[in-house]
Amino acid sequence: PAQRLHVPPPAPVLAAPEVDAKSLRLTWTTPVSAPAYRVQLARDAQFNDVIADAQVSQTQWSTTALAPATYHARVQAVGPDAIASEFSSAQAVEVRRRFPWWVLPIVPLLLLLP
Repeated sequence: PAQRLHVPPPAPVLAAPEVDAKSLRLTWTTPVSAPAYRVQLARDAQFNDVIADAQVSQTQWSTTALAPATYHARVQAVGPDAIASEFSSAQAVEVRRRFPWWVLPIVPLLLLLP
């Protein structure tokens, strides 16, 4: 019988992450569509402290409720024979602290205190 050559799909290209006060959204492109993608989010650039490791079927992933910090994201394509591509280039994502807007109406009152 002939041997079947298993070739991994090409690595996805991660777009610039979309970050707001409530969520992080990652999107990516691939030259060849894959049935699944593995997304990783870590606290360090070496991906030793992974806080999210998800498998999705679309070219996007999102999460909410991240503490203010710098995170690192990467994605890989998983082919139909379960052979994975290399990971995309990692991207640093900065989640900033939300400004407490509820304080603004109080500021003028605080200035009147002796």
